[in-house]
Amino acid sequence: MVRARELKRITLVSRTLTILRIGEVAIAAAGAAMVIDGAVESQRLIAGIGASLAVEVLITFVLDTLAAHARGHYIDALGAVHF
Repeated sequence: MVRARELKRITLVSRTLTILRIGEVAIAAAGAAMVIDGAVESQRLIAGIGASLAVEVLITFVLDTLAAHARGHYIDALGAVHF
C-alpha cells in the first residue's frame, strides 16, 4: 500500500517536472528573443533582462533535469524494496 501510494505520488511529480521543463524552455526562448531584439534595436536594458532571464531559467532547467533523472533511480529503488 505504501509503495503504491508513493509510486502514484512520484508519477505526479514526474508529470509536473515535465510540464515545468517545457515551460522553462519556452521562457529561455523568450529570453533569447529579448537578447536578439535588444541587440538589433540597441536596447541594452532589454538585452540584459533577456540574458538574465535565459541564464536563470536554463540553470533551473538543468537542476530539474537532474531531479527527473534521480526520480528514475528512486522508482527503481522503490521497486526493489518490499514493505
